[in-house]
Amino acid sequence: MRNRFVGLGLISLLLLTAAPSIAQGPNILPTLSIGQEPYGSYLVSLPESINLYNGNVLASIPLISRQGRNGQDVVISATYNSKQIVKVQTGNNSWQYQFNTVGPHEGRWRISNQPYVSYTSNVWVYANDPRCTPPNTYGIYATPIVTWVGSDGSLNEMHRTDTDARVFETCAGTALTNYFDPGPYRSVNGAHAQFRGGSTVTNGVLYMKNGQRIDFSNASAIKAIDTNGNYITYNINNSGQTTSLVDNLNRSTNLTYDVNGNLSQITLMAANGQTQTYVFGYTTLHVNTYLSDCGAGVTGMHQDVTVLQSITLPNNLSYSFTYDQGVLEDNTAVSGCAGAGPAHNVYTSTLKLTKITYPEGAYTRYAYNYVRPTSAPDQIDKYVTAKYRNAQDGQGEQTWILSYTADGNGNITSTQINNPDSGVETHTFTGVLDTLVRYSVGGNYIKDIAQTWTFEPGDDGTPQPSCTNPATRHNPRITRRTTSVYQNNTTFIQSKVESDYDQQGYLTTTCTPNIQHINGNVIEKREYAFGNATPGSLLRRTDDTYLNSTGYDLNHAHILNRNSTQIIYNAGGILQSQTNYGYDESALTNATGATAHDDTNFGATYTTRGNQTSVSNLLSTPAPGSWLTTATTYDILGNRRQTTDPKSNLTTYSYTDSYSDGINRNTFAYFTSTTDALNQITSSVYNFNTGLVASTADPNNNVTSHNYNDIMNQETATNHPDGGQTTYSYNDIVANPGLGQYPSTTTTTKIDNSKNKMETRYFDGMKRVRQTVLNDPQGNVLVDTTYDNTSCGCGGSAASRSNPYRAGDTVYTTTTLSDTMCRVSEVRPTDWNPGNPTQNKLTYTYSVDMTNLVETKETIDPAGKKKKHGYDAFGRLVIAWEPDASGNYTLSTSYQYNILNKLTSVTQGGQT
Repeated sequence: MRNRFVGLGLISLLLLTAAPSIAQGPNILPTLSIGQEPYGSYLVSLPESINLYNGNVLASIPLISRQGRNGQDVVISATYNSKQIVKVQTGNNSWQYQFNTVGPHEGRWRISNQPYVSYTSNVWVYANDPRCTPPNTYGIYATPIVTWVGSDGSLNEMHRTDTDARVFETCAGTALTNYFDPGPYRSVNGAHAQFRGGSTVTNGVLYMKNGQRIDFSNASAIKAIDTNGNYITYNINNSGQTTSLVDNLNRSTNLTYDVNGNLSQITLMAANGQTQTYVFGYTTLHVNTYLSDCGAGVTGMHQDVTVLQSITLPNNLSYSFTYDQGVLEDNTAVSGCAGAGPAHNVYTSTLKLTKITYPEGAYTRYAYNYVRPTSAPDQIDKYVTAKYRNAQDGQGEQTWILSYTADGNGNITSTQINNPDSGVETHTFTGVLDTLVRYSVGGNYIKDIAQTWTFEPGDDGTPQPSCTNPATRHNPRITRRTTSVYQNNTTFIQSKVESDYDQQGYLTTTCTPNIQHINGNVIEKREYAFGNATPGSLLRRTDDTYLNSTGYDLNHAHILNRNSTQIIYNAGGILQSQTNYGYDESALTNATGATAHDDTNFGATYTTRGNQTSVSNLLSTPAPGSWLTTATTYDILGNRRQTTDPKSNLTTYSYTDSYSDGINRNTFAYFTSTTDALNQITSSVYNFNTGLVASTADPNNNVTSHNYNDIMNQETATNHPDGGQTTYSYNDIVANPGLGQYPSTTTTTKIDNSKNKMETRYFDGMKRVRQTVLNDPQGNVLVDTTYDNTSCGCGGSAASRSNPYRAGDTVYTTTTLSDTMCRVSEVRPTDWNPGNPTQNKLTYTYSVDMTNLVETKETIDPAGKKKKHGYDAFGRLVIAWEPDASGNYTLSTSYQYNILNKLTSVTQGGQT
């Protein structure tokens, strides 16, 4: 059972690092949150994850990744969230069913190339407002909110940064209808992004924490720009749909739509010069919420909905998607429900994904059920309660069961995961945040991770704001993470890590006047040793500062994540290490005229870029107080041009175009030659369509070339300087264990002019190697591999591997078993006898030593010889025990380290 607690994890939005929503504003309920939250908790088994607080299934299918200049890549994925149809309260006694999405989608899936923003302005009337005097006793307020939609469909709420979320307008009069406020707006979910409105709010600019930005027009993205002025252009049609993305090499990725407005295909050029085509297929499902929820004040949904059914890849393999269809809508209208008919005689759906089948044949199924009490206004929505995965490797399905506990108000207080390996993972929530994760087997605790959070107080936007409601606390962050490792359920060792965060700029709110914005950067981390049932003493303190001078701050370039210094102290506060980082210190090399670069605003005189130009390390020996500095210069595109090491050795880099078709396009995208301090030159040639390396030449001009004559850009041949050659052929089919059918790759290596070595690798439905076959004149040589699909998530580590054998031979296999924490628990060698299972194997047992306050691992080899190792809170080996003649662990060796984890001494018994 992998530690599936995900914290501080961010999701990629095309070229930008974009943090999805934790749904902590007045418009987005935590129970309806979609996407992946930066501070959420998930059961992760890529490319899917399950939100453990609200039961949302997030599936993200990777499709296209195209390498651009200076790390500005085009990345396209298709993303689905199971919180499709939600019941929301619209008044004191009224509810409405609606789609839980904002912006463009394709068959209820979101394509990540379509960033989008929306603007709302709630209006509030506040009776007896103290700002007003009779007879004008009613205060009129507006609450402007910007929501930007992440690549995974997440709804990221942003509030005004310069004042309260609510804006007082007038006393009495007419309520505002189209209140406009350009902001700026700042995210409240821990993404630390900022939106600045233009002539209209949805014509504004979204700044990410790292300074990269997206420009919007009429709510749709039109350009993505990095801190060096490189950009990707989004071409939008009159319907607001993206028709093409043009990257910073001027390569186009094209999107085509059918007559109904659905995305039908994405096309781009492959390495072999052919067109890659991704085809999207759809079907229609019927939705009728009246059949399950028909009451006073409820506005239902009764309609046919187009959903994505398949994505076919350029190699003709495909993803396919199945959705729930559970309740039969017959010819009888639902009594008392306006809009319930006419009946369709079809099975209705709530658009919940029940199965994904992957191109190589593996699949994941989902089951859903109601888990919240009927008193919850949106309880009608189902949570995922089971996940089933079949890797098509002959082992069948593995099952994960999810159980939720809710309080009387419908708030989830804990979620338990029962894993296929019998391990149990329990998450306890305070509000929407995970405060305790416990791992156990058979009721026996293994490890706890407890987390303490803090917030910026949030104004919920109403005239009488609630600043204590967890749903309105902004930008949550972990200030303490405490780890307990158990010997038994009452005996354990414990350590902790504490974190403090930076602040920048002031924000006046009704809740707390003059608080500062939190940028989410850790400025001090304190790490503690293991102690007996409580954290031990302080071991190490690390202090960090960040680039925050004028021009870089949140009101300008918005570059908020560049580390300036890092200083490490020991427990006594004595400095042990210091590293300084410099930015934008050197002149820029001109590279004007490059494709898709803003030369006007990002020329050589513009230096607020956040490019790291120096790294200096403080020496403790042999010359204490002196520094070792490595310096780097850049061009105006952000390409590294020179590096000078601490001994003044110079390495230079050239980015002059060198493509396999011989055309110079002035892209300056890939480094094409490197010259070191000895004037030795290494050069490379690239495939323009993909950025893949076509050939390299070493300093002796020995050339290695690569061919990619495959529609999926897979390498088909490598030609070596000595005349050798390796070729690759691919059999892209669907794995089917019942038919003995598996996808494969055959590698042919040239030995001489008449002989070749040929090896074929066969894959299971998750594209893991299951068998290797080496062609041999005396009989093919086989090696079999199986995987552990029950421990460590479904990806699985190798569970067994056979010795090489030929058909008819006895097969000897080494098997490795893991426990629920992904630790190796047993290794069975090739001569292990299942008839005597306790003999002739290597076993590992994990516990804690309460005397030395360490985690322990005991090893017993096949001969029965044993030893034990102890590890401290940093995971360092600090003690090793060997048994005496009586088998008691009386002989020990201890290991000492400095605060930088470098081994300083070894003590064997009484001898050092």
